Amino acid sequence: MIRIKQNTSKLGQAASALFLFLLISPHVAGQGENLYSPAVFIGELTLPGTGNQFLRPARILVDHSSDEILVADRGNNRIVIFDQGGVYNFDFSVGEYCGVPTDIAVDSTGRIYLLGSTSKGKRIFVFDYDGIYLNDLGLRIGAENEFPGIEAIAIDDNDFLFALDARSYRIAVFDLSGSFLREFPVLADIRDDERAEIPLMSFTINGDDIYIPAPIAGTVYRYDRRGNLLNFIGHRGATSGELNFPISVSLTQDNIVLVLDKHRFVVVCYTRDGRFLGEFGGKGINPGWFYHPSWMDVDSDNRIYIGQVFQNKIQICGLPEFIKSGKNMTVGDDRLN
Repeated sequence: MIRIKQNTSKLGQAASALFLFLLISPHVAGQGENLYSPAVFIGELTLPGTGNQFLRPARILVDHSSDEILVADRGNNRIVIFDQGGVYNFDFSVGEYCGVPTDIAVDSTGRIYLLGSTSKGKRIFVFDYDGIYLNDLGLRIGAENEFPGIEAIAIDDNDFLFALDARSYRIAVFDLSGSFLREFPVLADIRDDERAEIPLMSFTINGDDIYIPAPIAGTVYRYDRRGNLLNFIGHRGATSGELNFPISVSLTQDNIVLVLDKHRFVVVCYTRDGRFLGEFGGKGINPGWFYHPSWMDVDSDNRIYIGQVFQNKIQICGLPEFIKSGKNMTVGDDRLN
């Protein structure tokens, strides 16, 4: 029991009240607002040598055919590859081809598709599984010039390449030779003037579903692969179960939707139809906490890889038991103590 010496002066009463607030407020007293639910910390992806470290790690991608983990290391203009145990395998430079690697996709044969910036805009460069350059794709739609505004890429289970055009708010589908197949609009329910204020930076394909986080809108759009809107996941807010700036989406093997919220510093978990299951993480610099995390993916063993530019680190986390069990826990729940 904590005892506070009584002080009848106004200054003393104010000081006592402030002490109690600091003692009980999770926003001040703890590493983050979810005081009792940090991530289950397993470790970090590390590189050999003291001087060989990540510099502004960006896209993290798990190749589910091999469970290798690929990281776009923007500051070092390279792709770094780890084995399924999180052990460093090798890396290869992409500086000869592009200025900054921004996104990665892998096809069924292990070929790596890199979206990188150039003086003429972003292009897709293709490498084999050993990091040997093969060719680059100039994506075109009909008679148009090279596909503009490409922000993110993904390859589905049928080896079709999906490209997100963040300028025109559409997804275009190509075969792996770069031939255009079809396209469909995204965020079509929002007025043009409002939609222009919503940055689109990533998307995820899982089975027949496409998940697009809309950061400023505070929600995730779920489409099928033909572009039909299925539902929304999450709504804008700053408290438990809400999304303040969703930036990356991944799914576990049992179809739990994990949404990385950059500004709330948490991973918010839902079912595919949008039912809130719980969340974990919080603002902090210690293991299991995050500071403006930027990307996430999950492997076949439900290990979650979460990267952030601050401290240039990628944490390996496990899914908390209360999420797996479907028991929605909140701050202060005795089962979390």
